[in-house]
Amino acid sequence: MEILEQQEVVQSKTEAREEVISKIERGEITLSFSAIKEFAKSPSHFINYKLGDKKQTQAMKQGSLIHCAILEPNELENRYCILEQKDLPNPESDFRNTENKKFKALFEEKAKAQNKEIISPAEWQNAIERRDLAYNNEVVSPYLKSLRNVEVGVFWEFGGYNWRGYIDGIGPAFCLDLKTVDSAVPDKVIRKAINERFHWQQFLYKQSKEVPNYFSNFNLLIDSDNGMTLMKVEWTALAKAESELLKILEQFKICTDNRLWNQNYEFWANNSGGYYSFE
Repeated sequence: MEILEQQEVVQSKTEAREEVISKIERGEITLSFSAIKEFAKSPSHFINYKLGDKKQTQAMKQGSLIHCAILEPNELENRYCILEQKDLPNPESDFRNTENKKFKALFEEKAKAQNKEIISPAEWQNAIERRDLAYNNEVVSPYLKSLRNVEVGVFWEFGGYNWRGYIDGIGPAFCLDLKTVDSAVPDKVIRKAINERFHWQQFLYKQSKEVPNYFSNFNLLIDSDNGMTLMKVEWTALAKAESELLKILEQFKICTDNRLWNQNYEFWANNSGGYYSFE
């Protein structure tokens, strides 16, 4: 029985994979910054991304919490709640205590009914500290306070493909993307921006009607150690992004035409053998 179930899972994944490839070939695929970043790794990374369950990781959970605290601070208490030790019927005990266990169950039931996510007191405190860090900063605060729209879903066409994305914040003449990072030290942030291709994301946003060409583009990087850096993506970087993305899309078409979706890093090897040389 277990072998049969495993075979069914493999067959299901194979069918799902073929469906994704068929959509690409029919021109029905929608691209995104995250998806094209995966293709820049390899065709198989792209397919796996499209097939992924996209389950929420702890890092993603923390990122969503910080986004809410900074971009939508008034929504923080509407979306999150905390269960503190002092609120328990028997605060000196843990949840092995019968009354505490019942209290927790009722608390979770109420949170679910209110569509709230339960977070730890430490997570709540971290979010509040990040919020205050940003809004008390003389450089960053004016941008945050002048945001007109946040979490904006956008669609556009570029390079012969349909795209979609979410812009964290749009101001009167700028758009802003908030990222939680391990370190917001400027030197490290610049290296991360290059490696993570932040300029691609900001260029792609400018292809949507929500971000006029004259808008400035910013990334706000914030870490958990009271570090924060506001970084402007300059026009030279945006022009570079356009050139790089068009080349990537050329390779995407080659991959599509030749059904090279099984290829991994060898797809980008600079020789016909598909290997990399170490000299």
